[in-house]
Amino acid sequence: MNSLSTRGLTSRLPKVGIRPTIDGRRMGICESLEQQTMNMALNAARPIEENLRHADGSRVECVIADSIVDAAFFENCLGMRCEYVDMTELIRRINENVFDGDEFARARKWAKENCKEGVDYNPPGKQKTRQQKDAEWDL
Repeated sequence: MNSLSTRGLTSRLPKVGIRPTIDGRRMGICESLEQQTMNMALNAARPIEENLRHADGSRVECVIADSIVDAAFFENCLGMRCEYVDMTELIRRINENVFDGDEFARARKWAKENCKEGVDYNPPGKQKTRQQKDAEWDL
């Protein structure tokens, strides 16, 4: 039995995690928005799962959490350090070049050498050019 199956994992590919959040400081409003917020998370997951693929061509899977992620579980059982960054913050860091360029270059080199790009299953008219794909890899 490999280490993945003993831990109950089914895939080595990363997933997109969505955690619907309601501001708990507003007394009484939380409960009234729970279903609406969960529906928004489901609607956000749908286009991600339908349109995004990993480099090997397999579909990206979204996981919608109904509670806070247990960082201790990830660290102690899965050997993963948890980091939390809002997508808006991620885009800001990219746009303002707030990251280690040398580390990014090393990571990009490793990805080019080790990550196989999957088949583009989009219709020919909707497929991206090699230049567009390379630009996305270099995001």
